[in-house]
Amino acid sequence: MKNCRRMVAALLATLMLTSIAPAAHAMEEEWGKVNHVYHPNTPAETYTHAYTDVTPGAWYYDAVMTLTEGGLLGGYGGGKFGPDDSLTRAQVTILRSRLYGQNVPSDDWGFEYKPLQDKNTASRTFAAITFMWQIDRLGGTKFLTEYETALVKDAGNGLCYSISSNGKLTLGSMWGTVYDNWRAALAAGKNIEYRDSIDDFPDADTIHQWIDENYQLMAAALSMSGTKEELTARCEQLLLYAYNLGMIGGVDNIGTLDPYGSLTRAQVSQMLFNMGWTYTGAINYMHS
Repeated sequence: MKNCRRMVAALLATLMLTSIAPAAHAMEEEWGKVNHVYHPNTPAETYTHAYTDVTPGAWYYDAVMTLTEGGLLGGYGGGKFGPDDSLTRAQVTILRSRLYGQNVPSDDWGFEYKPLQDKNTASRTFAAITFMWQIDRLGGTKFLTEYETALVKDAGNGLCYSISSNGKLTLGSMWGTVYDNWRAALAAGKNIEYRDSIDDFPDADTIHQWIDENYQLMAAALSMSGTKEELTARCEQLLLYAYNLGMIGGVDNIGTLDPYGSLTRAQVSQMLFNMGWTYTGAINYMHS
């Protein structure tokens, strides 16, 4: 009887190991190919400029100095940068042009809305949506490996536009430009608590209110078209990308986004530094 029990136990152990093996194999570390490499939070090798109001040790020092080296930002003259000065929406538009490697147009464009004449103070939300525009338009569909899908599944629609919800580990899909920046964030060691929806933020009601009040502005600023539902959904998606890729974070320890918060020159420097978008033409392959 004892021998029989031992044989049964051994058989069960063998069956358990056999059933576990395929799952372990499915989680084998496999990675896709990155099309464009970014280096988030990486300072320039040398700083050839200096500002009297940007001192080593300031939280924005490396961001400001690296973007200055890359030609995205410059000072006022007289050694001043103005890190605490607010940015206008027009200045955010100019930065977007520089990121694409474009010359800033001498004449404004648009219809009723003139981007380069908008002297209103920009919010972090306005800048995040503006910079993320086109990140989910180009680069084609990127199919994730099973390993990558397992890593990103908690973000759901916050990073992927298609991911299995049937309880099985199957391939997800992402835009190629989103994939490149997601991989860069992982390589930089970022640990982000992904958001699947705007409702995951503690100030979700305020974010929804900002989008409801500003979706037409964003449509005009970025030449978006669609119904109110389509435009608000697009703004929400771009904000989720900005957060889940590490461009912006919460303003407190519970992750409050503060959509109405005004944007300073130091803050915009840090936002782009967080992405590795630190030089003129950094995202030119996203522009069509």
